[in-house]
Amino acid sequence: MKGAPLSKRLIFLAVAVAALLAAGSAFAITGGQRDGNAHLNVGAMMAFDDPSAPTTLQEVCSGTLVAPQVFLTAAHCTDFLLNDLGTTDVWVTFNTNSAEGPYIPGSMVQNPEYNGKPAQNGNDIAVILLDSAPEGITPANLPPVGLFDAMKADKTLTQSSAFTAVGYGDSGGPNFLGTTQTIAAITISGDSPCRSTNVDLRLDTQSAQDFLAQFGVPRG
Repeated sequence: MKGAPLSKRLIFLAVAVAALLAAGSAFAITGGQRDGNAHLNVGAMMAFDDPSAPTTLQEVCSGTLVAPQVFLTAAHCTDFLLNDLGTTDVWVTFNTNSAEGPYIPGSMVQNPEYNGKPAQNGNDIAVILLDSAPEGITPANLPPVGLFDAMKADKTLTQSSAFTAVGYGDSGGPNFLGTTQTIAAITISGDSPCRSTNVDLRLDTQSAQDFLAQFGVPRG
């Protein structure tokens, strides 16, 4: 099925917190440890979303640079700002400590087919179009369309296949194929440390790549 979640148990090489946070900053996490410079293209989506600290940028979600000025995340993350808070103001930082910046402003565009139900919708995908390209960061790659169906058919995709989830403790972060820079899926929901359940939106679907292609993201 197009856009169906890839797996509920996707994380084998690494675990990453995937709950939507309302406040505070955190370090990027891979395998329960600070990620350092291992995934420079993974960043944090920031906004003024905490009424108790109205002048402090807070983490909303994670995401990944997939083109020089295109940051991929989940639609329920942008929907929270656009429709729940009624704000269009958003920033992205690629610092491993999101509290330190620098912050790049951008504009949010979410899939118009998103229905407001993250775990039940195959269109929970959005982008932040950055006002400027971050320096020295190479965008991640998309997988070829149909890759995981083909891998399943030839038995190279199994229950022991490895994926690496990276993020700051939020939805929207990438699940890389093994140790590559190819994003298999983005985290949509799951338990807070993504150890027992991790529901993800596949990026090897035609619908996901059609949405991203309109912003100049190279197809897989």
